[in-house]
Amino acid sequence: MKTSEVRKILILAEHFAPAYKAGGIVRCLENLVVILGNRYEFFVLTSNSNLNKNELLKGVVYDAWVSFTAESKILYASSKKQNFKTIKQALATIHPDVIYINGLYSVFFTLIPLWLSKKIKPKPTIVLAPWGMLHNGSLSIKPIKKKIYFRLFKLMGFSKNIQWHATNEQEKHDILRMFGKNASVTIANALPDNTPVPFHPIVKTESALRLITVSLVTPNKGHRRVIKALKELQDEIQAEYHIYGPLKDAAFWQTCLEEIGSLTNSIKVIYHGFINPSDLLQALQQSHVFILHSDGENFCQAIYEALAAGRPVITSDQTPWNELQEAKAGWNVKLHDFACLKDTIKEAYFMNQGQYNELCFGAQEKAKDFVSELNIEKQYDTLFQQYL
Repeated sequence: MKTSEVRKILILAEHFAPAYKAGGIVRCLENLVVILGNRYEFFVLTSNSNLNKNELLKGVVYDAWVSFTAESKILYASSKKQNFKTIKQALATIHPDVIYINGLYSVFFTLIPLWLSKKIKPKPTIVLAPWGMLHNGSLSIKPIKKKIYFRLFKLMGFSKNIQWHATNEQEKHDILRMFGKNASVTIANALPDNTPVPFHPIVKTESALRLITVSLVTPNKGHRRVIKALKELQDEIQAEYHIYGPLKDAAFWQTCLEEIGSLTNSIKVIYHGFINPSDLLQALQQSHVFILHSDGENFCQAIYEALAAGRPVITSDQTPWNELQEAKAGWNVKLHDFACLKDTIKEAYFMNQGQYNELCFGAQEKAKDFVSELNIEKQYDTLFQQYL
């Protein structure tokens, strides 16, 4: 139950439910508000658009504070309301104990709140979550532009007096590398949906493989590497590769289409577009293996959901989901080891039912162990400084 001493937390995020096309961060923030709603008083300020700014959200009220859950409120700001005045009014009305900023590059959701927070008395706790944006894989995209941005970010003093939110040790390392060893960093795991999922068996023969990827379609997620690996294996195996997720980089997808166009009939690559979270479990259960050979992930909601559904995972060594082989839950393939990626796909293809079932049960145990080892309340009490 809430008490009179409960902290008011203003969450600032460019996208929030039901803007699921924006990726797994949206699901994690929604879980935070729902799961810890009896512990904190949440106010969410977000945009009224999906990943594509021209795609406005349906079924929500714009530019007014409304209830999101019985214990939280939300404001979906239209483009004309994304200005200094809206942030200033929110701060003056809510008087938040914590301003929780998600993301690094937004003028409205990051820079303006950081600027205005300097003028508030008493000063709230400022928590900033990069959500993987400081990982080397992310920084390698438009690196010069980002280098200039972070230099200005520091010169403007925005990195001072910040409580950084890292979702794992790697992200903590990334923050300290960018902002110095004296940066204050708290690790609090991303919040998955911990609703138990019943195991759903699927037939696996030694001559069938149905792969699935669920993520934004961008160069750093590894789609093209998987397609190229399948191309080089097309004389040895027969497989289907099902891709779900919004296209964030049309030029990159065109390069994927060129690879797909050179495949023989033994390999089928099917792009399905965005998948609603309510349909994800069924798509996972219809597939043999989840694959995401990503350049880097700070959490990856989709990997967790695949494991929870009892589906083994092939991923890189640049995510928190390591030691999959040891857990008999899948495979970790080094990012630049293309030969190993091919061999792993081939290994999954030739698995029989018994070998495959062992991995399915191991995957589900890996997800259960992850949830059972979390001390969510303590982690977020520390992050939000609930008890000082």
